[in-house]
Parts: sequence; structure tokens; C-alpha cells
Amino acid sequence: KPNIVIFLTDDQDVLLGSMDVMKHTRERFIKKGATFNNAFTTSPICCPSRSSFLTGCLYSHNHNVLTNNDNCSSIAWQVKHESRSFATYLNKTGYTTAYFGKYLNEYNGSYVPQGWDNWVGLIRNSRYYNYTLRVNSVKESHRNSYEKDYFTDLIVNRSMEYFQERKNVDPDTPILSILSFPAPHGSEDGAPQYQHLYANVTSHITPSFDYGPNLDKHWIISRIKVPMDETQHRFSATLQQKRLQTLRSVDDAVDRFVTMLEDTGELNNTYLLYTSDHGFHIGQFGLAKGKSMPYDFDIRVPLFMRGPGIEEGMSVNEIVLNIDMAPTILGIAGVDVPDWMDGRNFMPIVKRWKLLPVNPPWRDSFLVERGKIPHSKVHLARPTLPSKQERIIQACQSPIYKHPCDPGQEWTCVIEDGQTKYFVFLVYLFYLLRVILSSSSWMMSQSLFLHHTAVVSRDCMRRLNQMKRKLSRYTPTRERRRFIRRDAGLRQTNQWRSFLSGDEMGLGSSQYYDQPHYFPDSGAELVRSKRRSLNKQVDSSICNQLYMTSNRTLGIQKMNVALTPQCVVMIPELRIKCSKGSSRPAPRKWKRKRLEQLQRIILFTKLKLKSSVSRTPKPRTSTQSQLSQHLFATHLLSYHVKQKLPNHCRIIATEIRQAYNKRIHEFRVRRERILNSRQVKKGKKRRVSAAGGRCNANGLSCFKLDHARWATPPLWEGESRCYCTNSNNNTYWCVRIINATSNLLYCEFITGFVEYYDLNTDPYQRSNTYLELDTHVHNSLNAELAQLRVCNGSANCH
Repeated sequence: KPNIVIFLTDDQDVLLGSMDVMKHTRERFIKKGATFNNAFTTSPICCPSRSSFLTGCLYSHNHNVLTNNDNCSSIAWQVKHESRSFATYLNKTGYTTAYFGKYLNEYNGSYVPQGWDNWVGLIRNSRYYNYTLRVNSVKESHRNSYEKDYFTDLIVNRSMEYFQERKNVDPDTPILSILSFPAPHGSEDGAPQYQHLYANVTSHITPSFDYGPNLDKHWIISRIKVPMDETQHRFSATLQQKRLQTLRSVDDAVDRFVTMLEDTGELNNTYLLYTSDHGFHIGQFGLAKGKSMPYDFDIRVPLFMRGPGIEEGMSVNEIVLNIDMAPTILGIAGVDVPDWMDGRNFMPIVKRWKLLPVNPPWRDSFLVERGKIPHSKVHLARPTLPSKQERIIQACQSPIYKHPCDPGQEWTCVIEDGQTKYFVFLVYLFYLLRVILSSSSWMMSQSLFLHHTAVVSRDCMRRLNQMKRKLSRYTPTRERRRFIRRDAGLRQTNQWRSFLSGDEMGLGSSQYYDQPHYFPDSGAELVRSKRRSLNKQVDSSICNQLYMTSNRTLGIQKMNVALTPQCVVMIPELRIKCSKGSSRPAPRKWKRKRLEQLQRIILFTKLKLKSSVSRTPKPRTSTQSQLSQHLFATHLLSYHVKQKLPNHCRIIATEIRQAYNKRIHEFRVRRERILNSRQVKKGKKRRVSAAGGRCNANGLSCFKLDHARWATPPLWEGESRCYCTNSNNNTYWCVRIINATSNLLYCEFITGFVEYYDLNTDPYQRSNTYLELDTHVHNSLNAELAQLRVCNGSANCH
């Protein structure tokens, strides 16, 4: 059987020119093997993509790793998916398996994944120095020495040592080896011998670089309203420079490993693959850096392959995905591909020169998915209103506010004291204000303004703004109180409904619940401070009319009970009938309130009569359990609304009170634990913010650019900035189609936004033409996307 060696990089692009500096890789792979021109990832984010690649080749919606945090290397994922990775299949068929480098973002080093005979796995995310490894059964710490600790070099050194050692012991045993490099992922620490290279690189400047404004794109991009400034241009160039420096070490590693295979005589019996987990962007559409976008610069990946039977210098134009890697590796090893895998073995399309049939026909479309569906859309990132100063700066970009003024110009923008603080001034309108006339001496000092510009003093503007805020906030006291009372009532009602319905997030549990019709229709009614109860005569009449029938069921005799001189309640129909001519305010509301009180009294009385008649212990039935649950729920409801019932209808149940107290105690303990956790998180954020290490925004993923950004040359020497590169509403599902007639991208975002790009006419995806899309075409794309979003197995996903 042949050996299999995979070189895997982290965040390496195709469209930004990263392969241009890797001359050894191009010599060893492109000239000697196959180049896949349409290689893509199905999830342009680290952990989901690597989970699809390493463990069974499933779409993200099937292995349920949707972000870099949730379910990434979790216990459930280890049991269900990691246990059936392609390494486990090859290990059972006689392969020696070895892994070196980065594994998954949340891998904590507490275990060695199944199927690997030799394990050198990085704990957590990509690093070049100061990291910890799990080396088989022990953990190994490394510092910042280039000769001993530079991670890219350590990976290739140990993989070569292990390969040679195993071949010396047993030359006939095939080896599966994966070299997973950290490059060019951050912190972009290049080797010392390459830190002077690529100072003026421009390969990242594509036609979509700094293209905007993009009001036709989803929110994270459309929020960028201004072009990139000089600082961001310098940051983009420096970032690309450092990324290329790290890839030079990967290029050397590929050359050294292939040379070792030649020296050991194993090259002709080894399949080598080179790829990345996803692409990358630097400045495209004004985004500072990152991945996770559905566009080609993030979903296209490099993919090269060489080995026995592969023609030199060939190109493959069919769509090949990261989910095809595991089936292909199994096919090379002679292992049957399981039906549950979403990908397919692409060796038949590589060896087409042998006229091997490809059946069924190869795909021309695939799914791109990113992010998870939140429990509530309330927590999605939302556009934040710009501050007053930002609005003024933006308005001052208009030529109608230029300074100095043109003849007839009424407004102008000036900079105060040479600082970047803009103020908008009206030229000759504010002189009507009396306060200007009282500050003539101050106005004389502003004679530099043309056309007799009049300026409102800061004190005056502050007083005017205070008056405006007071007027805008003014609401009659009675209306405010009514709103506060109703709002508080709704909050308390929702909490108690959650408690009584057994919601995990509330107070209650599924053991006790109440039927919905036992709650009043209006939440505000539950918190009224003053309540009217029925007359004791009515209560006694109802209690006296309940009886136990022969088949041990509760009944109530037909009767009419007077509520008022004009109205009676008809029992057991529970209807209120009033004589003509009676005048009452809001009769429907009044009747509903009285009927709700009657229902509670009748329920309590039935339960009391039931417990008094049933003296002998009997096995609990479902009906009795339900009555007990109703008793508990109604008791809590009565307790909450402070309904004072007659003594002869009151039921005191010790076990119910104990259960209630237990649930209250559990809720308080849980609430205290959550509050303590929140305080700890807030404390960490305050400490980091005080140290100037992070910038935060609601629902956004941001990073801070400052002098501590990089620890190795070239260092950042510009001004500090905060850049937001992603948001939690950037969840989408896309279908990408490439065939003889079509080359398109259709995306649906969780916010309801839709994007469509025809790459035959717009190869850089700069213009969203969804509004020009034909209805039939849209319906067809929507249906295909809906099918791919839930597909399972290669038969359904291909």
C-alpha cells in the first residue's frame, strides 16, 4: 500500500498571491503533479473546516461544529465524530498513523484522539513560539528559541524523524502522516532569516481591495462607509509581508520532506497532498483582515497532489471540496468509503487519462455555510448609531460645508485649535439669538471666519441641548406610572409562567406544570395591588355544592349565586347573567375577573374534597398526579397574587411547600452562580481594557492594532486602531455553482438579506444583483439551497 503525506496550512489564500513566494512547493507539486483550480472549503472558518477535513468529511450541519468555540473538540464531538475519522479506518487496515501540528482551536491536550499511533498535537490555536504540545502521553512546553521552538521547523523535523524511524523498523508498513503548520495564521512570526523580505509587497491588492462603499452587501460590509486611510493601507501591507515570511518556512519544510522521501526511496510510493483549511482576505471590500466571508477569496483554497499514476503538470477544473479529502484518502488506501460521508473520492477525476468512468457524474454545485442559528435574534449584532462627532465629521466631507466659505454659503466646518474636532457653524443665521449679541467680545476674536461668520457659544449650545432633552423625555406622570406598572407586571408574569411551565431557564421543572387556561388573560392583572374578592356567602355556597359521585369523580350541583343585586353566576356553566338596565364599567373585563376567581375557588374546593374522601392509600394514577401538579401550580399562583381564600376552602400541603422551597433554593443558588460568573467576566474585560489590550463592540469580533500586535520584526510602529472583522449576524447559507454555462454565488443570511453574484460578468463579486434576478431562477436557487442545507451522505449532498 502507498504512503500518504498531507501538508496542511492555516489561513492560506489563493487569490492574494501567497503561492508566488513558495518556489519549492511549486516545483515539487505543480510541475510534478495535479493542480486543482476549483478547490473550495465548505466552511471558511478554522474549527468547522478542520472538523470536516479531519474527521469523516461531513458538512458543518452534520457534525454540528459551527464556530471556533461551540462544540469544537467537545465531548459529544469526540464520541460521535472523532472516533470515526479516516485515521481510525486506516489504522485498522495496517497503516501507521502520525499527526504533527495544530489540531483544533479548542483542543486542550487532555487526551490523544483515536486512530493515531504517534501524536504531536498543539494545544489550542496556532502559535510559533511559547506554546504547549501533547506528545503522546505527556505535555511538552516550548519557549521562544528559534533553533529549539520555532513551531514550523519543529513539525517537519519530528515528522521526518518518525518517518525514517518507522521505515527502518518495518519498511513494508505504509504510513499516514499529517503535517499541520501554523502558517500563515497570526501572530505571523516569520523565521529570523526571512524577516527582511517582501517589504513593498502588493500582491494582496486585488480589484476588490478597498472597494466601496458596498451598500448592496450584508451588514458587516455595508457598515463601512469611508475608504481605507493611510494607517490601514500600511497595516495591510505589513500583514501581507509577515504572512509571506511565515510561508517561506513552510516552503522549506515541503522541500526537506520531499527530499527525505527521495533519499529513502519512498517518493514513488507516496501520495502527497498540499492544501489549507480556508482562504483569507486583507482589505477586500474595506475589511481589515480575516476570513468567514462567503466570497471566493475566503472559500477558495490551494490544493495540489502528486503520487503514483498522477500525470505531471495536469489541471483539474472540477469542484473539489475539503469534505472530499477523507473519502479520497480511504480510496487510496483501498478502504471502502462509508455511505454516511458527505464527500466523494476524487481520484477518478484525477486519473481520467486512464479513461476511468466517473459515476455518478461529478458535482457542479456545493453548499457554503457559516455560523450558528442563535436562540433569539434579539442578540444579533445591530448597527450602532454614530456619535455626534462622527456624524459631524461625515457631514463635513460634503462640499457644501467646505472652509473657507464661498459667496452665499451659509454653513462651514472648521477645526478647533488644530485638533481633529469639527464644529459646524452657521454663517449668518444665529445672529438672531440674543446670546450672540451678549458675547460680542468673543465674536471679535473669531474674525478669521469669512463672511462675518457668527458662532454660538458652547455654554449656550449646552443649555439649548439640555432643554431639548428635557422636552423629548417629557411624559405625563400618570402615563409613565401606567407604563411602568404594566411593564413590571408583564415581566413578573413571564417569570412565573416560566416557573409554572417547567422551563429550564426559569424556576420550575417539568415535574410540575399548569394548564394555560388557569392563567388570567392579561399579565397586568396578576400584579394589581388592590383586588376584590367574592363575598364569603358566594364562597361558602360553592364549597357546599361540591359532592363526590358514585364513580369517585367530583361534581357540582346546578345553582345560581348572587354576585351583585343585578348579577348572578350560573354554576356549573360558570356564566354571569345580569338583569337589563344594570350599569357597570367594562362589563366584559369585570365578568372575566370574577370567573377567574370562581375557577380558582372551585379547583381548590375540588382538591380538598378529593383528599378528604380518599382515605385509603392507593397507587397514584396519571389523573391524580395531574391533580397534584395543578394543586402545586395553583397554590403558587394564589401565593403570587396574594389571593386570600376562605378558611374552609384552604388546602395546606406540606410536601408542596417543601418542593416549592427546594425549587426556590435551587433558583437562588443558580442565580448567584450566574451573577458571580458575570462579575468575573466583567472584571477580566475591565483589566484587559485598562491594559489597552482589547477593543469590544456589541455582537462584533474585533482586534486592537497597537505596538504589542507583533513580537517579531517587522513590528508595528503606526498609531493604535480598533478593527472589527466579523459579527454574530454573519450566519449564512450559500450555494456555489460552477459548470459550462454558469458561475454564480447565491447566499441567504440569517438576517433575511440575500446576495447573488454572476462571476462570469463580475469575477470579483463587487455588485450584488439579487434585485435583478428572475423569479424562476431565484426559486430554483432557493430550492437547491434548502435541499443542501439538510443533506446527509454523498448520495444526497452530491
